[in-house]
Amino acid sequence: MKDDKKCNCPDENIEELNMQSSLESTPQESLENTDAFSEFSGPELLPPNEEEAAENDSFGAGVWHENKKVTSLWAKDETRNSWAGINGMGWKKLNSSNNSSCVALSILAAHAKQYNKNTKIKIDGGQIKEIYVW
Repeated sequence: MKDDKKCNCPDENIEELNMQSSLESTPQESLENTDAFSEFSGPELLPPNEEEAAENDSFGAGVWHENKKVTSLWAKDETRNSWAGINGMGWKKLNSSNNSSCVALSILAAHAKQYNKNTKIKIDGGQIKEIYVW
């Protein structure tokens, strides 16, 4: 005998959730989408735009930055959308090429921020691809 297993959620909600999770936003867009009277505990600084990110990585190779501090963190309930505020560099997006690297880098950045640790960060394509924390 074969048991038919069914999803307990309506089909129309699945498509809507998939659409929402595929949309990506930045810390600034979240600020713009909240009304003036609501509490928002997110960052107020703007992440770099695409042109600035391209200028910083104009050679197409990753660039290492030493003795940097993680001063702030931002994430949203969207797939692979985590950012770190780096002292002297502004907002940098954590690697979004796959889920595990985004989570691992988020954990390392949170540790560095919590304990005020020095880091060595590799920026490639406008995103943080590697972090060493001491």
